[in-house]
Amino acid sequence: IESKERNIVPKQIRIGEEEIDLHATFNGKSLKNLSNYEIVERQIQYFNDEMVLCISQNIKLLRVIHGKGTGTLRQLLIQSCKNYANIVVQIPKNCREI
Repeated sequence: IESKERNIVPKQIRIGEEEIDLHATFNGKSLKNLSNYEIVERQIQYFNDEMVLCISQNIKLLRVIHGKGTGTLRQLLIQSCKNYANIVVQIPKNCREI
């Protein structure tokens, strides 16, 4: 299936996997009236809520879509992962280094 709007082929989500999108409009809510700090704060909170949910449901893979930007959000996500036991962070090869 190909999206005509963004020309992206969505990845197949398998049993035991979950995907969240942390772009500036996520979880059905627009964040355009918030400061950058408030947006990042909500994105990290949403990520942590989803991480706890995935752990409680024995989800083995949480794929996080965070966009390109400056890498600040990605760094904060990696840092947040350190708060959880037995979590491995995998950064795709096509993702630029920080």
